Amino acid sequence: MLDACLARRDPRHSSGAKKKAATGLGFIFLSLLPDFTYDLFRATDSRGAPSVNIDTWLEGYPGSQIIADNGRGMEQGLEYLAALGHKRITLLLSEQAWHPNIAARIEVFEKFTRENGLHGAIVETEPVPEAWDELRLPLENSYDWRVGEDVANAVLVTRPTAVFAVSDIGACMLMKRLQMAGRKIPDDISVIGFNNEGICRMVYPELTSIAQPFEAMSEKAVQLLTQLGRPPEHHLLEPRLIVRDSTGPPPSQ
Repeated sequence: MLDACLARRDPRHSSGAKKKAATGLGFIFLSLLPDFTYDLFRATDSRGAPSVNIDTWLEGYPGSQIIADNGRGMEQGLEYLAALGHKRITLLLSEQAWHPNIAARIEVFEKFTRENGLHGAIVETEPVPEAWDELRLPLENSYDWRVGEDVANAVLVTRPTAVFAVSDIGACMLMKRLQMAGRKIPDDISVIGFNNEGICRMVYPELTSIAQPFEAMSEKAVQLLTQLGRPPEHHLLEPRLIVRDSTGPPPSQ
C-alpha cells in the first residue's frame, strides 16, 4: 500500500521527504513556491517516490499536477457580475502578481472586461514591509496593512459598482474598509472573492466567492499516487461560483 505525505508551505518537509521516500510513501505538494516544488520533485523522483503537485500550475513541470482552472473561475465571477448589470468592475490585487494562479486571474480579467465593453480597473494593495517577515505576525495583521484606508480610497476613485478581489481575505478586508467609509455592501458596491475559504461565512454580509475544487483535487492526487508506473498527468479542474449576500445588482443611476 502507498501512503500519502503532504508537503505544504514549509521547507522543513523536504528533509523528511528524502528520508521517507524509500518506505513506500507518495508525496503531495500543495501551494509551495515554484523553485521549492521543483527541488522536492527532483529529490523524491531520484529515490523512486511518486509525487503530485496541486493548486499551483507550473509551466513545464516534469511530474503530475492538478489545479483549478483559475481563468475559468474569474470568468464565472465576471459573467455573474455582468449578468447583474455591473459595467464598472475593479480588480483588487491583494496577492503577488507574479504567482501563476494570480497571473491567470489578472489575464482573464483584462481580457473579459475589454471584450465585453466593461470598465475594468486594477488596484494593487500596499506591499508588506520586509521586516514583518522576521516578526512572523498573524496573517490578518499582514492584510490589515495591505488593504488599508489608502487602498480603499484608491478603489473608490475608480468608481466601481463591483469589486473582484483575487483572494477572500483581501475581499473581506476591503469590505471592512468600505463599510468604515460609509459604503453599504452590496447596495453601494458588490464584493466577490476567490477561493471560498471559511472566512467567507464569518463576515457580514457573507462573501460571494469562487470555490476551488480542493476535495476533487485531493481525490485525484491520491488516485494518481496509487497508479504507479504511469506517465505524468496534468489535470485542470472546474471551480464554481458560490453566491452569498455580498453581491447584488448595481445601484440605480
